[in-house]
Amino acid sequence: MKKGILYTIIYVIIFEGFIGCSSQPSATTDVQKGADTTTVQTAEVYICPMDTDIRSEKPGTCSKCGMDLEKQN
Repeated sequence: MKKGILYTIIYVIIFEGFIGCSSQPSATTDVQKGADTTTVQTAEVYICPMDTDIRSEKPGTCSKCGMDLEKQN
């Protein structure tokens, strides 16, 4: 019984590690890191309603969850 729980925990940790490392770079990477904030301030900004750290200057989908980006007010 204890081995089964231990193996399950190990599998979950490994699986989560692969999921976290598999994200693909997107066009929003520079905006997220703050590389060019002047462009973001003068342009329209679109954000993901679920993952507010995902931002883009044009409409599209979130690279994490796939939801449509919404225009920030």
